[in-house]
Amino acid sequence: MTAHNHNASAASAELFDELDPHGFDKGHKHGHGHVIVGPFTLRSILAALLFFTVLTVFLAQAEVWAQNYFHIELPWWVNVFGAMTIAVIKALLVMAFFMQLKYDNPINTVLMCFTFAALAIFLGFTGMDLFNRAAVDPIRNTMPIPGGDFVGGKPLTVAAADTMLETLKKRLGGDEKAAKEAFEEMREVIHRAHGHVEEAAPAISTASQSRPKTGLSNALSLTEPTKEEHGGSHEKGEPEKKPEAEKHAAVR
Repeated sequence: MTAHNHNASAASAELFDELDPHGFDKGHKHGHGHVIVGPFTLRSILAALLFFTVLTVFLAQAEVWAQNYFHIELPWWVNVFGAMTIAVIKALLVMAFFMQLKYDNPINTVLMCFTFAALAIFLGFTGMDLFNRAAVDPIRNTMPIPGGDFVGGKPLTVAAADTMLETLKKRLGGDEKAAKEAFEEMREVIHRAHGHVEEAAPAISTASQSRPKTGLSNALSLTEPTKEEHGGSHEKGEPEKKPEAEKHAAVR
C-alpha cells in the first residue's frame, strides 16, 4: 500500500510542470487550452517596464538640466518623441506578454490594431485643429486664462484701458475729462469697426431689412380698412366700390 502511494506521488510529480500546470503538453490537449507564461519571462518583463519608467523620468530631468546648463530651449517635440517612444515600447510589452497577444489567436491582435487606428484618427483630426490655430490667428494659439492675465493686480483689459487713458491725458495736457471723452469716442469707433454696436431698428421697412409689425392686425375686424391703413397703394386705378345692396344681389 505504501509502495503504491509512493509510486503515485512520484508519477504525479513527474506529470506536474510549473510552466504547464494543466498538462496540456503531456497528452491532455483539449483544443482550448491557454499558455502559462513562465515566471522568468514575467519577471523579465516587469524589470524592463520598471527600467523604462526610470528612463522616462531621467530623460525629463536631463532635458531640464540641459536647458538650464547650456541656456537653450529645446523644441517641444523632443520631449514628446522621447516619452511617446518609451510609452509605446512599454505598451507593446504589456500587450504581448501580460495580455498574451503573442500566444493568442492572431485575430485578437488585428482587432487591437484596428482599435489603435481609430484612436490615431481621432487624435489626428484633433491635432490638425490644435497645431494649426496659429496659422489662422496667432492669438488663438495661446492658452486661455480665466479672467485674463493680471498686470499690477489688474485684469489685462483694465490695465490696457488705464494705460491708454494716461497716454491720452499726457497728449491733452493733463485734461482728465477730455482724455475720458477721447477714450470713449475711440472705443466707440473700434466697436463700430468690429460690428459690436447694435444700430437702431429702422422706423420703416427698407430694401435690406423689414421692420416687424407689432400690435393687432385687425384680421377679425368687421369694418373695412381705410386708404391710410392700406398705405395708399390703391389711390390710382382703384375700382369703384359697389353698394352693400349690389353685393348681396350678386351673391344671390
